[in-house]
Parts: sequence; structure tokens; C-alpha cells
Amino acid sequence: MKRIGQRHGRRRAFTLIELLVVIAIIAVLIGLLLPAVQKVREAASRMQCGNNLKQLALAVHSYHDAHGTFPPDSLHTFDPTAPNWSWIANMFPMIEQDNLYRAANVGGNPANNINQSLSQITEPIKTLLCPSDDVASQGPQSHASNFDMLDPVLGPLTYYPTCYRANIGSNWGGGPPNSSLWWGTDPQWCVPDPNQPNANLAYDGCGAGNGIIYETLKPLRIGDVLDGTSNTIMIGEALSGKDYQNAWCHMDNAIATCAYPPNAKNSAGQDYPPDQWFNRYAFTSNHPGGVQFAMGDGSVHFIGNDVSLTVFRSLGTRNGGEIATLP
Repeated sequence: MKRIGQRHGRRRAFTLIELLVVIAIIAVLIGLLLPAVQKVREAASRMQCGNNLKQLALAVHSYHDAHGTFPPDSLHTFDPTAPNWSWIANMFPMIEQDNLYRAANVGGNPANNINQSLSQITEPIKTLLCPSDDVASQGPQSHASNFDMLDPVLGPLTYYPTCYRANIGSNWGGGPPNSSLWWGTDPQWCVPDPNQPNANLAYDGCGAGNGIIYETLKPLRIGDVLDGTSNTIMIGEALSGKDYQNAWCHMDNAIATCAYPPNAKNSAGQDYPPDQWFNRYAFTSNHPGGVQFAMGDGSVHFIGNDVSLTVFRSLGTRNGGEIATLP
């Protein structure tokens, strides 16, 4: 007698060939879906990065409204024990970092030296981190080649990096190639400021930049941007792993130049070493094809790697008198 529900015969199993076919189909589907997932993820990262730039640009304007100048990025001395706080640190109250600003005594009289704020400078600031910068997401860094963060007693300081830097302008190189003032910069990126009356400062983009925020004891005002805020770059992306001078806290680490095109390479098409600061003050990004920038008016734009160097440098100057518009 047969039991009710008893099945007749044996269940047919997958053959090895059928199993391999199924695996191959699944692999093909994954291969088709993965690029789409990556594109969606990159689109989201780029959007977040653009929002970070927007927030920083608005914070700069808020600082200007409150103080009448752009946030200071003042170099007192190259001695790491000096209070060389960056423009970023100086406007922390404008990006909801009041507690960190007070804890580090950035705006104190006198302000704390950076090496007196060791616990504060290791703090990650979300607004300063691009989601596409894999190195920045790894945590605090310490580099012996970053002489700005090399304490004579403590040695290399540990700090959190920034993925965004202010534009100091387009003049760069220290001096004409092979001159006594030359920093050793790749000659193809050396360019003077034709409007600089002091010939010895014409190539000094750090101390005499023709951009918006640079190393000066007298911060600029919006009225100094004679080329128009919508045509002048204020802040851009700079990958933390491309340049070891990348601390958000130090003024000399939070600036970059438009003398180089976006994601500049050497003549062999390769990256410059990350400890070669004079060739690493460039704007860089992991977003395919270019770099995102916040202009002086607060708008955010993507500029491709293939932008004309003449146009890009013109967008980097505040008072060059060039006729240049965003590509």
C-alpha cells in the first residue's frame, strides 16, 4: 500500500555543466551590475563632496560678514611651536565646531600653539573629508616629511588631514627655474605674477599669492577680488594621500595653487612624490575626469583635467584682469 503524498521516482539533480552555466550567468549579471553600483556610489560621493565645498564657502562668507575679511591663514614662523592655525581652524565657529575651536584655543589671546593641542588636531571634521578620498578615511596621519608638523622635541605630530584647500593664486615656483630663489619646482609649473611690483616675490605664491586666501598677516576682503567672485576659485579638492603636507590645522597645509592644472602629472605622466611639497601644492581629486571647486561667490563647479592651463590660471587670480569664464 502506497502512502498518501508519496512521490514516484527520484529527484533529478543538477549536472556539473548546468551548475557551471548557472555560476557563469550569475558572474555575468554581477559584472553588469557592479559598474552601475559604482557609478551610483561615485555620484553620491561627488554630491557629498560638492556639499562640503558649499558649506565651506558659505562659512568663509559668514566669517567675512562677521569680521570684514576672509579667515586668516597667517604664518608667524616656520617653527611648529608657533600658533600657525589655518583658515579652516579660524572659521570653526562657522561650521559648528565651536567646542573644538575653544578647546584648541585657536582664537585665544594668545592662541595656543598647535603642539599644545595634540588631542584636538587628531579630530576628524566630516565637512573636511571627501568620501572619495580613501586615504583620508583611514584616520590620523603622521609624516616626517611634513616639516610644518615636525616638533623639535616631540618629533612628527599626529593629526587629521583635510581634503579641501584654499586657493592661494596662480603664481608659483619661488623664482625663475635654476635661480637662487627657485624652490626646485618642475619648470613647467613655474609662473610669475605680472602685477607683483616686487620681482623677488613674483613667483612666491605662498607669501605673496594672487588668489583669495594665502599666507598673510592681513587677510583680504571681497572687495579685493577685482576679477569677480564668480570667476575666481576660492576652495578646491586636494587628495590627502597626494601631498604629505595635509593637516587641517596648519595654515601651510591647507592651501594649494592654480599654477598646476587639475590632477597635474609630471612630463612622464606620473604623480609627483607626496613628500615633494613644491610639486604637490596642486588641486587633485578621485572623481573621474576632474576636480570640484567652490568659487568666490559660493557656487560649486566641476573643472575637467583637460581645461586650458591659461584659463585655469586665470580663474585662480583675484585681480589679474584676465577675461576668463568657467569651462
